[in-house]
Parts: sequence; structure tokens; C-alpha cells
Amino acid sequence: MIVAAAQLVGGREARAGATTAGHVAPTVEAVNAPLTPDRFARRLSAEVYGYLPYWELDAGADAYLEYELLTDIALFSVGFDSSGTINTGATGYATVTGPRADTIIANAHAAGVRVDLTVTSFGFAKNAAFFSNPGAQATAISGILALVTAHGFDGVNVDVELLYNADFTAYGAFVGALRAALVAANPAGRVSVATNGSISGGGMALKALANGADRVLMMGYNYRTAGTSPAGSVAPLARSDGGKSLTTTLQLYASLGVPADRILMGLPYYGRTWPTVSGSLRAATTGSGSVFFPNEDIATIPPGTVLQYDALEQSVWFAVKNPSTGAWSQTYYDDPVSLRAKYAFAAQSGLAGVGIWALGYDRGQPGYWEAITASFGAIRLSGPDRYSTAAAISANVFPAGPGTVYIAT
Repeated sequence: MIVAAAQLVGGREARAGATTAGHVAPTVEAVNAPLTPDRFARRLSAEVYGYLPYWELDAGADAYLEYELLTDIALFSVGFDSSGTINTGATGYATVTGPRADTIIANAHAAGVRVDLTVTSFGFAKNAAFFSNPGAQATAISGILALVTAHGFDGVNVDVELLYNADFTAYGAFVGALRAALVAANPAGRVSVATNGSISGGGMALKALANGADRVLMMGYNYRTAGTSPAGSVAPLARSDGGKSLTTTLQLYASLGVPADRILMGLPYYGRTWPTVSGSLRAATTGSGSVFFPNEDIATIPPGTVLQYDALEQSVWFAVKNPSTGAWSQTYYDDPVSLRAKYAFAAQSGLAGVGIWALGYDRGQPGYWEAITASFGAIRLSGPDRYSTAAAISANVFPAGPGTVYIAT
């Protein structure tokens, strides 16, 4: 069933035990102002959309971010309940709407980078109740718009997970109504949606786009979860076992009619470790796997461990044998080399760009920002003569048209 597919691919990998206490009410006056189109910096050859979750939004987040290598930052997240009420007491709300977030927004805007507010709703029953209640949807839109206005967000990313087929139409209408309200307040406002890599995700993407969504962030990760066997990449470019992959998901989306140039291919800055029967590539697992975060877990790799590369799935991997018990484990994760291969695949597929889940998981590790530079580091514009080249540059810098034009000989 399509409904079941929603449970197979999608969802977010978060740090265990990540919490935030308390909450802060939205300010009355705007802390920041949204980025105007003429201030949006079009440095990169594709969109690079990075999620910054609240548990990575610490005192060092601003210094860590390479703003010039992002087009969009999505602060994750604020939730709403089945009545549409914003969960102001929920984990993360205080951080996403707090002073550190306001600093990120201000500095991103100074660099010409857009910032979205991510809003979330998880669970079949909860979503069914919400999408069957027009009043709840109106309440949610009002609450979301108040936060966007108060903090100067440029757009909203809607992350709804675990949704019955019967609610797809209402979901699309909600996305459209949210976008209409956002654009009424800020004509440059954008709405994107996060969808999974299964057929349900493709169906949700179609409904959202039909109602005006600007982008679909296809969550190209969690193709392997804790209970998967055999071990392997959580975001395989291709697979030999017939399972889902980035390639099959894009083929699925295309077969459903989802336009490639509206898709951002979300990729993971994390991996997974499983107990396995051996140290051979993609060995069968013997138990539940755990999430591997490069910024924390690379330092724990035993000395002498050989890092290898899975050329089919495009993933770095390594195997470790416990010297006391003889038990094997295997870890697969995306590093700058595998990400560059997947960035190239996104470009070759004509996608709008890529997404990152999640900013911060690479902190302290070399090569991740450099992979973005190498893949999307420059826009090359030209024309048949110098006049056409100048016009192409102007159209790229001022897509909505400049406010003032000076003519000189």
C-alpha cells in the first residue's frame, strides 16, 4: 500500500537525548526583515538547502556556517498539534525562535542567504485529525505566519510525515493556503515541502506543487534503517539487491510527473553502524543499528581501521572486529567524496539543487564545505556578444528586475 511506503523512507535522524527547556513567545515587532529579491546572492550554480536543527543551533553555529556556500537555511523545527496550535512548549521551539536563531537569520541575510522556518507534524492519526479540520488548518497558518513575520523568515518548509492517502488532497490545499498567506505578507516568500523517497512521497510532492509549492525537498536518506539487512549506505546512489535508492526514487518521481527542476535532493551528513556476520562489503546484519555522526564518531574509529569505498552505492565504509568477542560491525556514511558523486548526479538529473540533513553533523571534519565549492562553486553566464553577456548577468542578479537603472555611455 502507498501508506505503508511512507514508513520505509523518510524521517529525520536526530541526536539521542537532544532537548531544549522552556519557550519564548513570538516578539511583537520584527527582529529581522525578509530578504528582498535584489539582495539574494546567486553565487552557486544550484540551490544548496541546509537544515539547521535546534540541537545544532548552539553558541558555535554562526561561526561554523559558511554562508556563501548555501542558498537557503531551514531552521528545524516548530511543531503544531492536531488543533493547529503551535507547540510553544515543545522541544526546540525556544531555540528556533530565540536570539541565536535571530543572529543566524541576520547574518544569513547579510550574506544574501534565505532562511526558512521548518514546521512539522508527525503521525497518521494526528495528521488525519488536522487535515480533516479546516479550522485547525487556519489556526496553524495564522500561527506560522506570526512567527515568520516576527523573526523575518523568508519562507516556510512544511515537513508532514506519516499521512494517509485520503488526506493528500487536503495536504496540498493546506500548502497552497499557507503559501498564499505568506506571499500576501511578502511577495518574495517561498514554501517548500519535505517528502519521502517512496510512492507516498511522490504523491505528496505532486499535490504540493499543484497548489503552488516552490520546491520539493526529497528526503534521500533512511533507505536503510536500524533493522535493515544487509548493511550498506543510508543513501545509496544505486543498489544491487533491488532495494530503493536515490536513482529509483528520481525515476519514481519522474514517472509520477514531478518536475525535476522543482526537486531538491536531500542528502545525509550521517550514516549508520550495524553488528554484522562478517567484515565483507554489505554483510548481513545481526542486530539493530545505531546512527553514526561524523563530527562525533569519526574520532572513535579504532586506530588502524581501513576506510574503504563502496563504488556502487557511493559510500565510505569500514568494518571493525571486536578483539575480545570476535564480533564484527560495519559502518557506512557519506563523506565529501561520496557527496560529490551524489551532487554530480543531482546536477546531471536536472534538479533544482540539493539539500543537507543536517548542518552541523560535519563540524570539525574537513572537506564537506569544499565538496559544495567543487560541485556548485560558480555560475558561468555568457552570451553571443558583450551586450548579451551583460544582459544575462543582469537577469541573474536581478531576477525580478532592478529598482533603478542608470544608463551611461
